Amino acid sequence: MKNSKTVIIFLIIIFSIQSCNKNNLETEIKLEKDFKDSIKKYKAVKFDFEEDGLIQQNNYFSNSKLKFLTLRYGGETNIRTEKYIFDVRTDKINTLYLRVENHDREENIESNFTDTIRIIDFHNKTVSTFVDDKLLSLKKDNKLLNNDFIQAYKVKKISEEKYNSTQK
Repeated sequence: MKNSKTVIIFLIIIFSIQSCNKNNLETEIKLEKDFKDSIKKYKAVKFDFEEDGLIQQNNYFSNSKLKFLTLRYGGETNIRTEKYIFDVRTDKINTLYLRVENHDREENIESNFTDTIRIIDFHNKTVSTFVDDKLLSLKKDNKLLNNDFIQAYKVKKISEEKYNSTQK
């Protein structure tokens, strides 16, 4: 009986350790602070509007233009959060913070968890990738184009139209 309790406790400890996969919490906290500090710096005004009821959306406007946009997609096995910083003069994306959390499940048992954050800097054409709160890679990407993010521009256009129609 004592051996079976020991085995059970041992198995519980092993499964607990396996389920405590690292994530990018510290990196996310820093990026969130930077994002909020930028919103304050530009005195951007929050506007409650969601272009698609299935996607959580936060909009922050400066001079009638969408300057900061957060989109959060949730699925059964993953969560994708995109934080865009737009250039008010050019309407192009300056920076994108992209976090993807994948929870691969097998018969309702969490078997694998990945958490990746990418910081895409369109001005410098670089992509920084973080895993386990560590910079995994920093790559130059000369093929990086704003046009690859058509959905963000669609949401931006519709949100600006809605915002400006309420400001008259």
